Amino acid sequence: MIKFIIKHKYLALFIPIIILLILASGGRFLKFSNDYHMFFSDDNPQLIAFDDLQDTYTKSDNILIALKDDSGIFTEDNLKAIADITNQAWQVPHSSRVDSIANYQHTFADEDSLQVIDLVDVELDKLEVENIKKIATNEILLENRLITNKANITGINITIELPKNEQLATQGQSEVVEFTRGLREKIRQDYPQFEVYLSGVIMLNNAFPEAGQDDMTSLVPTAFIVVFILLLIAIRNVLLVLGALITLFVTIAAAMGSAGYLGMAITPPMTSMPVIILTIAVAGSVHLMMSFVKHMQLGEDKISSLTKAFEHNKRAIIIAAVTTAIGFLGLNFSEVPPFHDLGNIAAIGSILSLFMTLVFLPAWILSLPINIKKKNTVSSSYMSDFAEFVIRKQKAILILGVASAIGFISLIGNNEINDNFVEYFDERVEMRRDADMVDKLLTGNGLIEYSFDSRKPNGISDPNFLKDIDKFVTWMRIQPEVNNISSISDTFKRLNKNLHADNKDFYKLPNEHNLAAQYLLLYEMSLPYGLDLNNQINIDKSKTRVSINLKNLSSNEYINLENRSREWLKNNTPNILTEGASPTLMFSHIGKRNAESMIYGTGVTLAVISLILMFIFKSANIGIISLVPNLVPAAMAFGIWSLIDGQITMALSIVASITLGIIVDDTVHFLSKFQEAFKRMGKNAEDSIRYAFSHVGSALVVTSIALTAGFIVLSDSVFQINAGMGKLTSIIIVVALIMDFLLLPALLLVFNKEKK
Repeated sequence: MIKFIIKHKYLALFIPIIILLILASGGRFLKFSNDYHMFFSDDNPQLIAFDDLQDTYTKSDNILIALKDDSGIFTEDNLKAIADITNQAWQVPHSSRVDSIANYQHTFADEDSLQVIDLVDVELDKLEVENIKKIATNEILLENRLITNKANITGINITIELPKNEQLATQGQSEVVEFTRGLREKIRQDYPQFEVYLSGVIMLNNAFPEAGQDDMTSLVPTAFIVVFILLLIAIRNVLLVLGALITLFVTIAAAMGSAGYLGMAITPPMTSMPVIILTIAVAGSVHLMMSFVKHMQLGEDKISSLTKAFEHNKRAIIIAAVTTAIGFLGLNFSEVPPFHDLGNIAAIGSILSLFMTLVFLPAWILSLPINIKKKNTVSSSYMSDFAEFVIRKQKAILILGVASAIGFISLIGNNEINDNFVEYFDERVEMRRDADMVDKLLTGNGLIEYSFDSRKPNGISDPNFLKDIDKFVTWMRIQPEVNNISSISDTFKRLNKNLHADNKDFYKLPNEHNLAAQYLLLYEMSLPYGLDLNNQINIDKSKTRVSINLKNLSSNEYINLENRSREWLKNNTPNILTEGASPTLMFSHIGKRNAESMIYGTGVTLAVISLILMFIFKSANIGIISLVPNLVPAAMAFGIWSLIDGQITMALSIVASITLGIIVDDTVHFLSKFQEAFKRMGKNAEDSIRYAFSHVGSALVVTSIALTAGFIVLSDSVFQINAGMGKLTSIIIVVALIMDFLLLPALLLVFNKEKK
């Protein structure tokens, strides 16, 4: 192959570029995805339950405008301001409902009739502020939802109905966010007494593409600069480094273009793709270039140096690229669809980088006046010294290495699987800051909803059905995780009291089906447009939705509450037993499901890579030994992670598979050189270790530093899934280098003692 490239260097120079640029043109089809549904497969049980609930009632996608005034919400000026902002909120595109304390439908008795009015009537010359405050702060449906006991913050909740068409929904969501941010600025100008915070599902959805775009514009250039500096320090030749950068840039562009041709969307995990490809693609280039430079420094001519560098490294570069691709393909075992795309495109990028490294880069070296001065110094003397140290201390290294591995691996159980979708964004993201503030001062971000089915038309007015719901709601309200509950049973109690002259003794459920149905009909007829009960009752009045707002908890705490609730329903109200549904539960379950699937997927990937290494190196020993530096670093890193953070998100559960494909590169290069000396050159095990260190030791250090630096750059992502993945991957790469330099040579010496 190298002979063909030498003979047709310009063909080899331009053909790869042309092919990859054609692939890169697919980038025009890429678009950002801005719906949290992307994290769930179509057969995800929690997603199915949530979509069924959304189809039964009006959607609960929302924007919450929180208004804070430390001097108190309940002043005449503030109440009129809230009423004005509520009216303006109806102008938000695709809004279907607006709820606030101003338009809360207050009910009371007027002799024999039921009166339903806005709690804040701005047409009155003077508001009864104290009466409004008393009603609002004592209304169970408003407490910790739209007002707090401290009465210093209130919420205006806007329900959004986006089009079902994905393209129109994406466009509509952008319009909603843009309008709402404009409204926020207007509120700040017109009513400077308020601190304004924006929260809700729509703001969360919009944060995904914004975080992705931020990463693409900040992290990718930073990663390129870091890699350029590292390569310049290691290679010390601008033209060689420029060739490597072209290789990297074109590979990234072609891989992302391939995603466009395949119809993939840019999701937050996909925004890490350029940095990942950059770091994995640089390894092959470094090995080829450093080997070329070494031969040039020995006084050989360019063609001879390139030929030897190519022949000595091509096998290891090919094996490394293929095993890296296999490692990334293991992400298809994940429960999270965006990780399938991440793995598939990274695998494509790995193969494309192989093509560029073995075709374009040699042609680049041949086509340009690249000259390396001859050096008389002994190359990699520090690596020779290190090899002697490992050979001399092999037993101690083996004992200490095994003990360290066991020690850190034993800590894995201290990690906790936890996925909180608001905490996917770090505090540099405005949505995260606002959501945290709203959670702290007003209402939580968590939610569980239940759709209770009476199994007959108009069955929600059945006293027995209502009693079962009320029992559940009463029990749920005393649970420490709960902030607020919205239930039709509370509405029936209030109506029963109103229609008994507001006698508090009648704040209870009506005893007769027909009477309850009449109450409901009378109430619905009194409600204004846009504030009906479609968000709580289905069309034939056979089902009702109970929405439980929760504090900001860990995944395990949400799942624990869900399990307790199911058990309580089963034991106390089996007639209305049903499953909870919400984005909160979807994200709480996905971390655990993804971790379980990736344990299996990583095992399969590891087995495939080990079998490939056994076949290529024609040695069972090599295949078995390779398991240690490939598997142990990830296990040790998860133990170390328990000391640093201890939280495992759905993204961190895929890191083992990702890094398996990456760290195998160093193992392959070291084993390849060891076997070359041991079997082909007839050296003994100790001399083979010396040979491996002297020929690839420096390159392994450079590639590991480049990989670590690239993923450290990724750890600065505002999207915590990418940031956590960057941090943990960096730890694994460092541990893997230590394993490759210490434990792997010690094992090779132990298993190959027979040859002296």
